[in-house]
Amino acid sequence: MSHDISQHPFHTKIPHQLIPQFEFDIYKKISGDQPDLSHMSSPRMFGTHIPYPSLPKSIKTSKCRIVYVCRNPFDTFISSWHFFLKFDLNKGLKPNMEMMEKHVDKFCKGEYAFGPYEDHLLGYLKESRQNPKKLAEFVDFPFLEEEEKGGVIDEIIQLCSLKSMKEMEVNKSGKYTSQFENNAYFRKGEVGDWTNYLTSSMAKRIEDMQEKLTKAGLSFTYYPAKKT
Repeated sequence: MSHDISQHPFHTKIPHQLIPQFEFDIYKKISGDQPDLSHMSSPRMFGTHIPYPSLPKSIKTSKCRIVYVCRNPFDTFISSWHFFLKFDLNKGLKPNMEMMEKHVDKFCKGEYAFGPYEDHLLGYLKESRQNPKKLAEFVDFPFLEEEEKGGVIDEIIQLCSLKSMKEMEVNKSGKYTSQFENNAYFRKGEVGDWTNYLTSSMAKRIEDMQEKLTKAGLSFTYYPAKKT
């Protein structure tokens, strides 16, 4: 590993500062057409919300590795809903069922940021099936045998868990952008939290939009784990 767990940059900077976003950090802040990335040492890491078909040909044909992270549509919507309410301009809003119903409608119609949820997911899924590898091997940083035996993988999982990230002081206060406080990026991350918010009719609408995912052989965990 490049860092000792106790000295990892996550303890002093939020993830978005360590992995700049193409659309929000790189291209938004330049005056010309092309950003100067010469000051960033290789290997460089970037984040993006852009759908796969919209990525430039230079990325698709390059040797760069793409890691796609997603979650089930129900919890994705709820996460987006709460993030919307955390927006500085919306802090005075008093959310109600009618307002949420309108957002469900937009979500199901694909009138959400970065396009229809199912199309966004399936675009990357198609490409990922051409490279079915374990993550560490895929990004060309496989674990050494002694690291695996020494519990390094478990330490990394613990460090990157939402519970751990929420407890870090750097993520509890301050602002990464002018519109959101740092804590807006770390809420619950619980599978099935949508059951605490969506009505049966809202859930049915989101369920109906999953036909494309089912046909593609994609399935998610939708409900919280049962306590034993």
